[in-house]
Amino acid sequence: ELIENNNTLTGSRIGVGNRPDFIVSAVTGPASATSGQQISVSVTVCNQGTVGGSAPVEVYLSADATITPNGPTGPSPDFFVGYAGSPYLNAG
Repeated sequence: ELIENNNTLTGSRIGVGNRPDFIVSAVTGPASATSGQQISVSVTVCNQGTVGGSAPVEVYLSADATITPNGPTGPSPDFFVGYAGSPYLNAG
């Protein structure tokens, strides 16, 4: 090929597949809480996929920006607050 620097082009984003694609777009809660205090947390979940569905949501408190969920390798170093299921979310 004579000209090598014209081989890439950024186009529109497309979805490939036929499944839900859930993202957490917002989380709100108190800036601090004392041990044993009840807190209210609001989580906004969006479905960017091509099919509707629902998603489980777990809320953790963490001392840093990395959230480690409970898993098969053991409990999380972060504090598990609670669990809720999202309502059915249409595609898009």
